[in-house]
Amino acid sequence: MERNLTVSLPKSLIKKAKLIAVRKDKSLSELIRESLEEKIRRDSDYKRAKERQSRLLKMGLDLGTEGRITISSKMGTVPIFFHAPSCRPASYWLDCQ
Repeated sequence: MERNLTVSLPKSLIKKAKLIAVRKDKSLSELIRESLEEKIRRDSDYKRAKERQSRLLKMGLDLGTEGRITISSKMGTVPIFFHAPSCRPASYWLDCQ
């Protein structure tokens, strides 16, 4: 269902938008609708990607270290142990979406 909407825009912006619409053989309404749809789609895609990455960070990644990291320096080698109970095998992350 389509509805009319009144929007106030600077004259210079309207003039530029009309030129673009003419070049693309579209009405100004079509051009604005497509621009809004694209903006909303990108925003939705960003939110989904952000949520997916947040879930991955909370779960942790299996780096193949089995909880052991060794740091080497001029003073020698120091083992560091940590526990990440939620780590999954690397193949799991490839399937996770």
